[in-house]
Amino acid sequence: MDHALLAAGEFGSYINGLKILPVVIVSVVWLRLMTWVDKDSQDARMPREIVNGINLGGWAIAMAVMLMPLSFIAAFGI
Repeated sequence: MDHALLAAGEFGSYINGLKILPVVIVSVVWLRLMTWVDKDSQDARMPREIVNGINLGGWAIAMAVMLMPLSFIAAFGI
């Protein structure tokens, strides 16, 4: 195998650093709010495990939608 031929190949830009930043910001804010809801669920006498499961499931669904091959603006808006 000719390594010079492999080194000469161009690779596409599959990851854009500017597009990953809003996803990380939304994730950090969402996970921070999850800790706030967790603390408040004890005071409101709500089932803590169910509330955390719903919040974590919502975050997972939101991440799955944002990673779908839609346009970035449409996926982020959803």
